[in-house]
Amino acid sequence: MTKPLVHSSLALSILSVLSALTGIAILSVSLAALEPALQQCKLAFTQLDTTQDAYHFFSPEPLNSCFVAKAALTGVFSLMLISSVLELGLAVLTATLWWKQSSSAFSGNVIFLSQNSKNKSSVSSESLCNPTYENILTS
Repeated sequence: MTKPLVHSSLALSILSVLSALTGIAILSVSLAALEPALQQCKLAFTQLDTTQDAYHFFSPEPLNSCFVAKAALTGVFSLMLISSVLELGLAVLTATLWWKQSSSAFSGNVIFLSQNSKNKSSVSSESLCNPTYENILTS
């Protein structure tokens, strides 16, 4: 990992945290506004009911559609809110890891070896960390 890559990944992780927080705020406000919207829907159908009796022929229960719309929107907004909270958690975790990576002074590569290779390894640690080491020895 190079330092510019780490810093750009950290910046994007922080941007992801901010966008998740913005999404949570917008979805929370939208969920809170559903009840007044339901009241307005009921009022609109009540006013429509007094002016047009032919509407009942096509839709016997117009107020039921207000409840269905509210239930559907509540479900969608709730699912989006849960996803945004999960995104926030992952973004905070990622930003924390990139922050630790950017503040560390370690610039080498990390190589993971199996348990068996520790006992049977005939390769020196210098050749594992530096790919040009083997070329220097053979030259």
